[in-house]
Amino acid sequence: MNKTPIYIWLCISLFSLFLIQCDDKESDDLYKQYINEGEKIYLGKTDSLVALSGIGRVQLKWYVNADPKIEETVIYWNMRQDSVKKSFRRTEKGIQADSLFIEGLPEGTYTFELINRNKSGYRSLVSTVQGEVYGESFISGLKSRGISSMTVIAYDKEKQLSDIKISWGPGIAGSLGSKITYVNGSTNTRKVLFVPSDSTSTTITGVKNRFNHPDGMLDVSTLYFFENTVDTLKTSSRQEQLTIFTVNGTQTDYNSAGVVIGTVHYGDLIKSLRKNASLSNDVYECNRVANSAELPNSLLRFSLEGNQVQIDGFHEGYTITNVGNNSFSPAEHKMIAHYKFIRNDGSYAIVEEEYLPPNTNIPLPIEKQPPLNVFDATGWTVKNLFTFYQDLVVVEPYVGGGGMRFYLFNKAENFFSGYRGTFWGGWDIFKWTISYTDAILACSHEGNIVWYSWDKNSGNVIGNLGFLGTGFHIFDKVISSTAHNGLFCVNHEGKMLFYPIFGPNSMGGPYDVPGEWGSFTHILSYGSDFLAVDTNGDMWLLKLDGTAKKVGCGWNKYQHITAFGDNLLALGAHGIVWMYPFDKERFWDVTYN
Repeated sequence: MNKTPIYIWLCISLFSLFLIQCDDKESDDLYKQYINEGEKIYLGKTDSLVALSGIGRVQLKWYVNADPKIEETVIYWNMRQDSVKKSFRRTEKGIQADSLFIEGLPEGTYTFELINRNKSGYRSLVSTVQGEVYGESFISGLKSRGISSMTVIAYDKEKQLSDIKISWGPGIAGSLGSKITYVNGSTNTRKVLFVPSDSTSTTITGVKNRFNHPDGMLDVSTLYFFENTVDTLKTSSRQEQLTIFTVNGTQTDYNSAGVVIGTVHYGDLIKSLRKNASLSNDVYECNRVANSAELPNSLLRFSLEGNQVQIDGFHEGYTITNVGNNSFSPAEHKMIAHYKFIRNDGSYAIVEEEYLPPNTNIPLPIEKQPPLNVFDATGWTVKNLFTFYQDLVVVEPYVGGGGMRFYLFNKAENFFSGYRGTFWGGWDIFKWTISYTDAILACSHEGNIVWYSWDKNSGNVIGNLGFLGTGFHIFDKVISSTAHNGLFCVNHEGKMLFYPIFGPNSMGGPYDVPGEWGSFTHILSYGSDFLAVDTNGDMWLLKLDGTAKKVGCGWNKYQHITAFGDNLLALGAHGIVWMYPFDKERFWDVTYN
C-alpha cells in the first residue's frame, strides 16, 4: 500500500488549520482597534459643487448642508500643493449657498478638492470638481467676425469727420457680438459700441478722418460668453480704418517702345483708403486705380514704412509696381503716389497722383456719386441687355448658346441676384429682342417681329402670339415706348419712324419723327422722352418736338445702356453692370465714375 498521498493530505490539512487561526487573530485585533477608537464622526460634505471658468481665475460654487458644526471649507488644487481656506458663517437655517473666486491661476484644467472642517478636528468627506482657466492660448483660437466692406456715407469737410457704414461678414456661432471702440470727434471722447451677432450692418458717427493716426482707428473685437463661465471673452482687437481723400492725377500711356500715346488728367476724385488689418498694421487698400471705377479685378495697395509709401497691386490683370518716391505728410494730410502697370502687349501706363484732404461734403451731389455694381457679367458675351419689370434680361449670341436669362432685382442687396424662370435657348436667331408691356418682341433677320407673351411673375414664356409686323430688318435701332404705345425705328439713313401698336397682331403707321437720329450710338426711351449718346460720348435728352438738352458726357465707354425705372443701367467692357440713380435735370459726367 502507497502511504505517500495520505501523508501529503495530512500536511495540507494541518497548514490550513494554522492559517485559519492566524486570520481569526488578525480580525479580532482589527475589531478591537475600532472598538477602542469609538465611532468616526464626519461633517456634512459640500453639495452641488460646480466650477465656472474665467480668465486667469475660476469661481467655485457649492451648497453647505444644515450641519451646524461646519466652520470653514478648505479648497485644494495642484495635487494639494496649493490651497485656500474659506470661512463659513451661517446666516440662515438649513442649506446655505457659498462660493469663492480663486484668482491668479495659469491657463489650464484643474481638479479642485473641497473639505469642510472645524476647530475640533472634525472634517467632511472630499468633494471634487474640474474647472478650466482661460488664457491667451485659448482666446487666440477664437474667431473674429470679419468686415465685408466699409463705406463713408457722410463727411463734414470743416470738422473732417466721417460717418462710416460697416457691412459685416457672416456671424459666428457662439459669439455674443462685436465690440467697437473709437474716438468720437464730435465730443472728443472715447466711445464703445456693442453690435449683436445677428446685425448685418452698423453706422458709426463722428469718426476722425486722420490717415494712419490712432485717433482715426476703430478697434474691433468679437465677444464670447460660454456656458458655465464668469467672464466675457474678447478676441484680440484689430485696427480698422477708412479714410477719404480728394485726388488729382495724371495717367500717361506709353506704347511698347516707350513713346507717349495718350495722357489723361483728372481731378477732385474722392478715393478711400481702408486699413487691411488682416495683412499688417501699415497696409491700406485704395478703392480706385487711377481714374477707373471700382472694379472687382483691381487692387491698389499702399504700405507705409514711417512716412514712406510702397505701392503694389494689379489692375485688369496687370501688375502694379512702385515708381519713384512716394511719401505721406501727416502735418498736411497729403500723400504723393507714383505707380506703373504694364500690359500684355508691352505697353504701359504711369500714374502720378496727389492725395489731399477732401474738399467737399458727403453725401456728394447725386450725379457725382459712384454708381452701384448691380450685376457681374464678367467673361460673358452679351448680345443684348434690357429690363422687363423688375428683371434684368441678358441675351447671349450664338457663341454663348443663344440663351435668354432673367435676373430679379434684390432691393436688400441692390443686386440682380435672383436668377429665375427657365433657360430659353435659341434666341441668337433673332436680330434683336426688346421688351414691351407684358411681351418680349423678337425680330428675325428677315424682319418679322414675333410677339411672345411673358409672365412677369415667374419669368416664363406664356406663348407665341404670332407676328406683330414685317420688314423691320431695314432698321438699325428699334426703341419700344409704353408712354407712346409703339415702336420708334431708326433706319441706316438716320431717319426715325413711329409705329403705333394696338395689340399682339395689330400695328399702325409709320409716321415720320423729325430730327437727325443717325449720329447716335445709343437711343433709349426715358418716360415720354429719349436719351441718346453720340459718338463723342455726350448724352442728350431729346423730346419729340425737336428740342435737345445735353445731360452728360463719357457715356461712350458703355456697350449697352437701358432704363430701369428712373435709373440707368450700363454695361461696360469689364463685364460689370452699373446703376446710376439718373435725374434728367442734372448733368452726368461719367468719365471717371
